[in-house]
Amino acid sequence: MLDRGMQAKLKILRQYPDMGMFVIRAYYEKDPTVSEYIQNSYQTYLKEKAHLTFSNLDPKQFIEGIDIKMMVQEMYWTSESYLWNLMRQEHLDLDKLE
Repeated sequence: MLDRGMQAKLKILRQYPDMGMFVIRAYYEKDPTVSEYIQNSYQTYLKEKAHLTFSNLDPKQFIEGIDIKMMVQEMYWTSESYLWNLMRQEHLDLDKLE
């Protein structure tokens, strides 16, 4: 699921690089007024998608006792951190990101 989401994002970034970069930069916006609105909107969307994602997961496919929500959260944090580090560069290398 994460790979499918990443491939969709990369496709948008390749087709519409300026729009894609605008959205990524907006997510990391530091102005408190703008940032609060963006993060609230994002969190609302994320909660909706998370519900769909977790309802489709079969716990039997994972190691017994694993906290699936925490596993997904850690994978998300890792990918977000990686994206943040790439964003700090002057040019976002989509092949490297992929």
